[in-house]
Amino acid sequence: MCIGAIIATIGQCASFFATDPYYLYISYGVITGIGSGLSHLPAVYSLGLYFEKRRYFVTAMVFAGGATAVMIASPLTQYLVETIGWRGSLLINAGLCLQIMVAAALQRPKHLTGKKVKVNFRDIFAIHLLKDVKLSLYTINTFLWSQGLMIVLILTVDYAVSTGISRDDAALLMTTMGISTVMVRVVIAFVGNIPRASWWMFNFSSLMHGSCGALLLACHNLIFYHSVIAAFGISYGIKIAILASLTMEMFGLHNFLAVYSFQMFASGLGGLVGTPLAGWAYDVSGSYVPGFLVSAGIVYLSVVLFSIVMYLEFKQQNAEVINDTAEESIGPVVQECLSDQLSTI
Repeated sequence: MCIGAIIATIGQCASFFATDPYYLYISYGVITGIGSGLSHLPAVYSLGLYFEKRRYFVTAMVFAGGATAVMIASPLTQYLVETIGWRGSLLINAGLCLQIMVAAALQRPKHLTGKKVKVNFRDIFAIHLLKDVKLSLYTINTFLWSQGLMIVLILTVDYAVSTGISRDDAALLMTTMGISTVMVRVVIAFVGNIPRASWWMFNFSSLMHGSCGALLLACHNLIFYHSVIAAFGISYGIKIAILASLTMEMFGLHNFLAVYSFQMFASGLGGLVGTPLAGWAYDVSGSYVPGFLVSAGIVYLSVVLFSIVMYLEFKQQNAEVINDTAEESIGPVVQECLSDQLSTI
């Protein structure tokens, strides 16, 4: 986390001296992005180390805090740009990034009980999991869902404007999404620990996400748009609040960093593909309708893939329960037989 904070700070400070957009692509986009990523993954991983019983609760609350910070950051950045300029705002943001080091310093090493685990190259990068069908489907699901998300985010405001809504009113749709995203993450914190509930909520959120993209086409009314976008924000909030904990549950804490990195990469790649895809759909058709329909179709496909993941995981869990039950029932019988044999000797 400390290294990530330093890199992100350097990237924002270096952006202060930018003279063209290409400079910012490297300083702000690449360097700051790498620093943010290096800060994010260890922070989420540490939750799994410190909180085992209430992992869903803690993770959801942390991501709710992150969503709240994003909501505050947007108007704060706009205020800073208007008062001290964009260069000055970058320096302020650089100072805020340094505060990550304070949070990292407060985290004490977690002393794990039990046998020492030998960690090697294979474990760190989870190379052995690349052949796992469940991981492949899970990663493709994240990639497709991220594409659909980005298409809706890119098109929604412009689509609302095209239907006669003022741009200022249309911009407030994103605020509605942000508020609903924060609120649902708090709710998830209290229901995420219910057995298997998180799995169904995770997939249902994708189903709701795909439906919202298509529902925006049903009525040209600002209140209706806010209602649909609020539901869209809820679906997004559920997905993000559960993703990390679900990954830990599915693949184990020792594989979490590698598998979660796969998901973050798939999510970022989906966003990169979804953005031009949204523009291409509009350029070809001259309408926003194909973009929203493509988004819905892509996300519905991700629902199918994760349903297969759920089937494989539940099947594995049931097999483990049966084996554990058999061992518990056979154990006393074996012990009694051994005792009888020893007594005869």
